[in-house]
Amino acid sequence: MTRHLLVPALFATALLCIGCSRAGQATAVTASAASTQANSTDATAAINGVVVHASALPTADLNEPVARQYGLTRDAGTLLLLVTVRDANGDAVPADAVKVQARAGVLPDALSPLALRAIETNGLTDYIGTVSAHAPASVQFEVDATRGGAHSKMSFTRDLLPR
Repeated sequence: MTRHLLVPALFATALLCIGCSRAGQATAVTASAASTQANSTDATAAINGVVVHASALPTADLNEPVARQYGLTRDAGTLLLLVTVRDANGDAVPADAVKVQARAGVLPDALSPLALRAIETNGLTDYIGTVSAHAPASVQFEVDATRGGAHSKMSFTRDLLPR
């Protein structure tokens, strides 16, 4: 199994244990790219040699040290959007290597811009944003990544279930 296929399974473990995730193997894209994975709880796209991975989870699922490091409150009604940007080997890229923008909305409401902030962990730059929702709810995320002249749009939905 390649590292690329392990990313979704390892993401939650890495985030909960050490607050850091690494994207997997990917093929470089030199032209515009689009990745839409509406039936998934995460999305990955390769754009000009950089891998962008987006996923969401309830902040209540974060362990306390990770929540504190990210400046978040653990809450059952808040979803964390985590966007990682790595090179094809899973290593750090400069924080300005890719322009990342996100939108989110609790269905059936329309999507609206989601503020992202950069977080540096162990020399790796990730981008995070939060969305409040009352369970049960489905939250739609769209993440746009641009590098040079190439662009990728990722889309996925995360369900927030009652606890």
